[in-house]
Amino acid sequence: MANASVRQATRRGGRSNADEPKSWHLAETADEQALAQLEFGMERLIHAYYRWKVNCLATLGDFGLTGDDITILNIIRMGDEPKKMVEVARILNRNDVANLQYATRKLIKAGLVEKLSVSSRRDTTYRTTEYGIEVTDHYAAMRKKLVIAHLGEVVGTDDKLATLGTMFDDLIQVYEQGVGRATSISARLVELKE
Repeated sequence: MANASVRQATRRGGRSNADEPKSWHLAETADEQALAQLEFGMERLIHAYYRWKVNCLATLGDFGLTGDDITILNIIRMGDEPKKMVEVARILNRNDVANLQYATRKLIKAGLVEKLSVSSRRDTTYRTTEYGIEVTDHYAAMRKKLVIAHLGEVVGTDDKLATLGTMFDDLIQVYEQGVGRATSISARLVELKE
């Protein structure tokens, strides 16, 4: 019985039921309430995930990197093939290339990533250095030891993770469509003001 309580508290990020909001300005119906809870959960998850990444890398030293920077490092390493910044942006579903470039400069300064070709800014490719490979290998080993080894205690099965991954992909599409609709509304509002 105690294990069930621990699992429930862990699932709530150590929060009690009292921490759950009683009502949302974002939610009037049960469906809206469920989506608001999911959105709130994703916010908490991403912050916990980024804290994990920073603390995992801190086991090697203070690199002065954020969770976002570490994501970019791992994306550049993915497949052990050089990446253009547009590829990194596409993989991460981001359009803030300037922020990606800033993070990449930090990775270069830390000796984790290097530029390969510089014929033009658009065609510049990046790859992990030997040191970057050592650091990302350490990250992967720590992830196995400290997260993956304990995943079953909280989440359960691989099927649940696969289902979550599919659900996230579906939700990305819903939010991307919302971005398009919001952009269209914003453009019309600008036209009305002129």
